Amino acid sequence: ADEVATDARAPSLRKGRIAAALCLALAGAAATAAWSRQQSPAPAGLMAPMGLIGEEALLTDPDGSCAGCVARHSGWPRTQLPRGAAPGDFAVKVMWLGKQVTKYFPTAEIVENGTGVILVSDPTAGFNMVDSMDAPANGPPNYTMIPLVGNGLSLTVDMGNPAPSCGCNVAFFLLSMPATHTNTWGGYYCDANCIGGNCCAEFDLMEMNGRAFLVTSHPCSDYQKPPFDSASWACDHIGSPQSFFGNGKTDFGPGPGFEIDSQKPFRFKIDFPTVDGVLKAITTLTQGANQVRATMENIENMRGPLTDGMVLDLDSWFSEDLAWLDGGACTAPEQCNRRPVKFTDIVLQSLESER
Repeated sequence: ADEVATDARAPSLRKGRIAAALCLALAGAAATAAWSRQQSPAPAGLMAPMGLIGEEALLTDPDGSCAGCVARHSGWPRTQLPRGAAPGDFAVKVMWLGKQVTKYFPTAEIVENGTGVILVSDPTAGFNMVDSMDAPANGPPNYTMIPLVGNGLSLTVDMGNPAPSCGCNVAFFLLSMPATHTNTWGGYYCDANCIGGNCCAEFDLMEMNGRAFLVTSHPCSDYQKPPFDSASWACDHIGSPQSFFGNGKTDFGPGPGFEIDSQKPFRFKIDFPTVDGVLKAITTLTQGANQVRATMENIENMRGPLTDGMVLDLDSWFSEDLAWLDGGACTAPEQCNRRPVKFTDIVLQSLESER
């Protein structure tokens, strides 16, 4: 296996990440039946800026298409089901610390006999993993809190052929949700960039397209077990450390000339061992006999969130300039092809059980 160096925060990425801003498309009529007794109103149009950090602001787009703008993790309430859907339609079987259990991905398309989900390229179409579809009348959904210290999380990723192109960001990430109160859009979403107004620790397991793959830690120095709202100043908006694959290197990319061909299914695994008292994050991508690996040598500042458990969030967005993610392989203006991605066979496993 190839060991890939983990980069600290790079000045060239800092500007791009801070400049990233949110664009929401109009809510579609397809999401009308409430998932729970709590009705989450859909906006009639795009939201106005509301207290985002630093250089970040909401980009307005009169036709609601979000074409050519930068879309970030939307924090959409994710509490509505398509018309005629039943809670069981969103059940997924996962292996959870040695046992097969059922989790739910509200609004997602479930595939592969209930073992996977499809994520479409639409910043308002993301979803979370929850323990049940029975949301309280007043409060956040029953989010699944995934404990990761001493554990490993793995799954199969299929980006298809062609894979999502330059300008696409397929995001599979962890958050210290719920926030203590609802955000701009009525949900309990929070992240390290305070999108929607609520801040919390974040760990990006995957931000990727067919040309690049990035893992990023976003700690908040004032962390407390959720529900809790971190201060914006306490959160690492850019993220450090970061582990890169592809983006101009030969370890990841589209086609047979790369060690991991992004246009064919591959296995993602991330382990969180403690070595000599220091928490690490080891990411491994495997495809047939090929394997590449990157290690974050010290993420002690994420021990609290990863011990208490974090919420899995999936969304897919796009931008004409994603230089912070794929600038080594792509040139602005970028045009995302908006391809869907399939995630299957999710396994949470104790590292002790692998010895």
